[in-house]
Amino acid sequence: REGERCEGMASFFLESLDPIINEVIHDMEGLSRHPYGCRVVQRMVEHCIEPQKSSILDSIIIHHNSLVDDQYGNYVVQRSLSYG
Repeated sequence: REGERCEGMASFFLESLDPIINEVIHDMEGLSRHPYGCRVVQRMVEHCIEPQKSSILDSIIIHHNSLVDDQYGNYVVQRSLSYG
């Protein structure tokens, strides 16, 4: 019973991140090229659950050409290759 409660709370918490994830996806290129934003994107790639991670990675793939040569964006691409 306690395990079910924890799973429900975890699911609620993860789903509550969806609006934030959608905002990050909407500005993936800008955030990935920002000194602090790139760190947020990297942590999302590392820690988000699969449906969320797939959306994040899809957005990174769309912008990968401009991110590879960027001083901060390249870290996002590297993290995606490691955790994606």
